[in-house]
Amino acid sequence: MEETNFKIDEDLIEYLKHKKDAEKIINDAIRNIKANDTEWQQFEKSRLQENNSEPKTIVSAPQKNDGTRNIIAYIFFVLLIIAVFLLCLKECNSSTSVNNRTSSYDNARSEMDSVAPTSESSSVEKTESKKTWGFNFDMDKMTSSKNIWASITSDNSVDQDPPYSTTTATITIRYMKKWGGYDAIISIGNGQIYGNKYNDENYILARFDGGKPIKYWFNEPADGSSESVFIRKTSDFISHCKKAKDIKIELPLYEGGRPVFEFHVDEPLKWRTE
Repeated sequence: MEETNFKIDEDLIEYLKHKKDAEKIINDAIRNIKANDTEWQQFEKSRLQENNSEPKTIVSAPQKNDGTRNIIAYIFFVLLIIAVFLLCLKECNSSTSVNNRTSSYDNARSEMDSVAPTSESSSVEKTESKKTWGFNFDMDKMTSSKNIWASITSDNSVDQDPPYSTTTATITIRYMKKWGGYDAIISIGNGQIYGNKYNDENYILARFDGGKPIKYWFNEPADGSSESVFIRKTSDFISHCKKAKDIKIELPLYEGGRPVFEFHVDEPLKWRTE
């Protein structure tokens, strides 16, 4: 018998992968084709007639041996195809399993990577807080009224010549009933606020948000200290603070010129009583 190479189409292989009785399906299919093959039936019929016409002692034994060898070779070939198919199926399943494990690992790693930055960003957002006016309260024991201070400190600082050092500025809105109500106070942490009222130098310039600079005259404290001054037009100054988020104050310093201190809050002044 001549050697023949058989090839099974890929779609049939894919179909047989999902069948547990693949071997039975192949055998049944071949038997059905053989049963309906008229050319094969005629061949067997003619061979039978030839066997009947020739002496049994000469023909029968060889014919039987040839048929047996053909059947054995055919069965061997079918079994070989089935074995190769099962081997391919096993390799495919193994490869699919490895790919699935790799894909699962990659997906888990991707989810972990995507969660980590989110946690970090959430932590940063929680630590960030709005910059607003700070409030302090206490009770005046003599008048039984509440004293209130609202203040903000400048974002920048100013260097000064010795004997003074770097300083920031603070805006304070104070309510004390025994001193007549509200006061607007500008102060520095180090140095002296210097304004000669005889030369009309005892003023500050204030700019609220993008508005024009406003001149405010000030008075010095009664105790003669030089780290703070009291704005004369208290109501007007407080009114602007209740509308502005950005405030710039030009302040006269002793031997330090008139530097500008900048203040920024996320919300304008909202007066509180508690």
